[in-house]
Amino acid sequence: MKPKRRWVIKAGSNMVCSGGPLLIRSWMQQVSTLRKRHGVEVIWVTSGAIASATERTDFHKRNRLLSEKQALSAIGQPLVMDLYNHALQAVGLLGAQILLTYDDLADKNRRACFSNALEKLMAWKVTPVLNENDAVATEEIRFGDNDSLSAKVAAVSGADRLVILTDVEGLY
Repeated sequence: MKPKRRWVIKAGSNMVCSGGPLLIRSWMQQVSTLRKRHGVEVIWVTSGAIASATERTDFHKRNRLLSEKQALSAIGQPLVMDLYNHALQAVGLLGAQILLTYDDLADKNRRACFSNALEKLMAWKVTPVLNENDAVATEEIRFGDNDSLSAKVAAVSGADRLVILTDVEGLY
């Protein structure tokens, strides 16, 4: 029996929003292939809740108050999760949503609870879709664009690889 491999894959807001359902479906097909043909467990970290809500509402203000970001996140998170669930179902997979705050991973007990839930989902062959829980953030959105969240999740989950899907220029 091959040893299990685990990847954390993070998708940026612009890719999620501009790619829409077709790109997300393509990604989930690749997740299915990774699992079924190559034995790779995938933990998916997504951005896009606030951006999705901004696209669907008339609230396009640039400098937002924290409460406005929280409210937009609450609107957008189910929209984003619907896209992932439909795409996962189309390839015969089941998804699970996990929303995290900085404090969830900083606190030993909450981090252990997250880790336990994640391991159970992996054992059940469910694809976890993670995002920062911006709707309840008590300070400035702590993880920012979810790059930091994906790195922390990779460390906590013992991932072999972290893949960041982005269209932002920078050091790769």
